[in-house]
Amino acid sequence: MQYYKCTKHNRMDANRTFNIIPIVLTISLAILFSSLSAQDYAYAKISEKGVLNLPTEKKLSDAYLIDMSSYSFKSDDEMIRYMNERGSDLYMMRARTSSKQAVLVLMLSEKPDWKIEQWNNYLKMECETQPFRK
Repeated sequence: MQYYKCTKHNRMDANRTFNIIPIVLTISLAILFSSLSAQDYAYAKISEKGVLNLPTEKKLSDAYLIDMSSYSFKSDDEMIRYMNERGSDLYMMRARTSSKQAVLVLMLSEKPDWKIEQWNNYLKMECETQPFRK
């Protein structure tokens, strides 16, 4: 049976390895979070009548960005409240105040067979009772 002899040299190698681990983890997490925040969202639009429209030329997604820069919110809190008041059992809205955008999140698992056209019809019906107003 062989025994591993612990020497000063071996301990130094182990210490170097343990010193590198936090650096590697930090870099890995930074890359992960930057890729999550830079997701390639499709853009939904709000019509002149205040109706949400999903783009029909792209594949259905569970999240869409909406440009809200033309809306005159007096504060970030007002934008957040406005977006939080929107939604239903099938979708929710969240504000991105720093970029003056909203994120539309569809609950695709609730209607797995729906296509973009069905989602657009549903959003139109929802927005007819509560249209987006500038």
